[in-house]
This record gives sequence, C-alpha cells and structure tokens, in this order.
Amino acid sequence: MAMNTQKMVVGGIAAGVVLFVLDFVSNTLILGDRMTAAMDALNPALSANMESTSALVTFAIIDLVFGLALVWLYATIRPKFGPGPKTAAIAGVYFWLVTGMVWASLVVMGLFSWGLWFMGGATWLVTALAAAMVGGKLYNE
Repeated sequence: MAMNTQKMVVGGIAAGVVLFVLDFVSNTLILGDRMTAAMDALNPALSANMESTSALVTFAIIDLVFGLALVWLYATIRPKFGPGPKTAAIAGVYFWLVTGMVWASLVVMGLFSWGLWFMGGATWLVTALAAAMVGGKLYNE
C-alpha cells in the first residue's frame, strides 16, 4: 500500500512540535545547568548563542525535519510491524539510538561528559517516543 503523504506531513509536523517543546523543556529545565556548564567550558559564548532567536528558529526547523523523518520511518515500517504504538515505539527507539551514537562521538572527542550523555539520552528517549506516538497516531494509509 502506498504512503499517505498528506497524513505523513501532518503527523511529521505534529511530531516536530512535540520534539521542539520537549527538547526545550528538557534542555532548559532538566539539563539547563549541565548544558550551560558544558558549553561554557568549550567557549563562553556558546550557551548564549544557544538561547538566541536565530538558534531557536534553527532548532525548530531541525525538530520539524526530525519529526517528518520520524513519521516517514513509521510509515515505512508500518506494513511490516502493523499500525499502532508498538511500531511508533520501534521508530522512536531507532531515532534515539542513531542520534545517541552521534552524541556519543562528541563525548569521545571530549566535548561533553558521559554523565551529560546519559542524562540527555534519557530525556531524548522520552522525547523521541512521545513524538513517535503522536506522529504515528496521526498517520494512516
């Protein structure tokens, strides 16, 4: 069966909004002090740059693209695993693993600590699963 492009876009936008909101909450309220300390250790201007309007707009665009890709993945694997939360969870965990490995490479390079990686990974897992559930709920063929 062919993908429903319109529903994929709707689900992807919704997933992107969920990603942006939960990323903002986790990166400011939960990880804010640790992120600021890590950024300031690299370059004192980085934490201020992350809070600029242009950075927030860029983060929103990135989360929108992630949301669209997440729902595309859900739609792609849906014929094999069936519709529903199980398939959305598979898509969300896949995204979590891939992005977690990218962040792990930054830890290996010394840009972040393993503690921040684990804390960020835990919040990102919740974020990715929530976005996948919302996007998957809105997608149908």
